[in-house]
Amino acid sequence: MSKFRIVILFGLLALSCAMKVEPDIDAGIDQCEHCTMLIQNIDQGAVAIDHDEKLLTFCSPVCLIMTANELGAPKLTQRSSVYLFDHTSRAAVPAGEAFIVRGEFETSMGHGLLAFDSFEKAQSFLTDFNGEIIGWNDLRLAYEFPDREVELVSSSQVEAQDIEVEKGGIVAVRGNNNSDEDAVVYLIGYDFTLSVPARTEQTGHFVADLPGQGFVFQNEKGEVLARLLVTGDHT
Repeated sequence: MSKFRIVILFGLLALSCAMKVEPDIDAGIDQCEHCTMLIQNIDQGAVAIDHDEKLLTFCSPVCLIMTANELGAPKLTQRSSVYLFDHTSRAAVPAGEAFIVRGEFETSMGHGLLAFDSFEKAQSFLTDFNGEIIGWNDLRLAYEFPDREVELVSSSQVEAQDIEVEKGGIVAVRGNNNSDEDAVVYLIGYDFTLSVPARTEQTGHFVADLPGQGFVFQNEKGEVLARLLVTGDHT
């Protein structure tokens, strides 16, 4: 390969690296994509970088999730790189790695949410405030619309259905117990159970973050009520 071609190759490589979008918020200048408010508090904000390397800024993680609800599928929370910001350093933290404190303290949007890059920081903050430490998926389950809804009847008399959802999607499960005994629905392969008292209905939600097709909903008798297919890569 000639020196001329090598120079061009390294020049293009440097240009591609320089064009990479960094997760950042310019306080007092950037607006929230959802509510259009100027973002003053970086530590309370969130950003999403889509596949086209477009940076979307939000004044709170909840505003990001609300925008995801408006967009529908494919959702912003599933198809983008989402970052929150550490309350102490203002450094960007991948949402899935953040420790989120939800509690009785004031934030600009009134949601009482602050993110930290370590459990120790989050726990230390709670020494002065009442609250709890949650994860990104917990926050999504609290505010995000489900991608799939399924009704499960606690009886083998009903044919098991096939449910397909994209990796990262939220599934709402409604258990319908038409028997005179309490029932429990298990999702084999996931840490999800749903207890349904006799002659009642109960609803539970989970994030389908494990791809594959070997997952089944079953009752305590081992009867298969439905099969779950989660599409997407394994990384």
